[in-house]
Amino acid sequence: MAVWDSERNRANGMDPSEWGARSNKRFHWVCECGTRWEGTAAGRSSAKNPDKCRSCVISRTQKGVALRARRKPRQTYGDLTGQRFGSRLVLRKANVSGSWLVRCDCGKEARISAPALVKGVRCIVCYQRSKQGPISGEFWQRIQIGARARSKKFEITQGEAVSVFESQGGRCALTGTPLRLPATNREYNEWAASSPNMASLDRIDSALGYHVGNVQWVTKVANQSKQSMTNLEFVAFCQMVVRNHAAAG
Repeated sequence: MAVWDSERNRANGMDPSEWGARSNKRFHWVCECGTRWEGTAAGRSSAKNPDKCRSCVISRTQKGVALRARRKPRQTYGDLTGQRFGSRLVLRKANVSGSWLVRCDCGKEARISAPALVKGVRCIVCYQRSKQGPISGEFWQRIQIGARARSKKFEITQGEAVSVFESQGGRCALTGTPLRLPATNREYNEWAASSPNMASLDRIDSALGYHVGNVQWVTKVANQSKQSMTNLEFVAFCQMVVRNHAAAG
């Protein structure tokens, strides 16, 4: 540590108690490495390394440069297209430098760097579902807002809706189609026009609200087709369509 050089300062009649830390008078200093020099108290107070002499600061900088020079060269990964890393499949190189477009088994596409892929960074959608269950907070909030907009009573919790989804095995209650649950509003908007098996929370009896015993998970297409019909009315309607087409040959 840089300290007051008592020997030399005493010889010059300098007492540290007589001078403040902002003094511009030059004093004698000594470093733990043995280096002695003259400098103002204000200069020592404002220095980036007030406890070190200039020789120590330069030596430490040179050591840092040498350590960086001994570091391993940056790893190259080559073409990752078609390779699988955990639940993610690499589709192609992304437009962003150093990133790759990948698709997770959950359906989520994202741009990610090669080191992150190799390291095994988790898909954000899968991570959210591991914490929240299969129904994300954003999707659940969207369902609640839709119910309030139509003045429908909403008396079911997110956990109860998850239980209904799991009791159906993740399939549509009307068609048996495997359901896809969007994790974000962006995914919902993207899937609305392109994914016929996107999940939708339906009321079995449309005259009643959302509560346990009156909700089922169906595809959005099935929900739109069913409208205000009960399950039995909707099934009877579908059977009429089938018979009509069968008779038409």
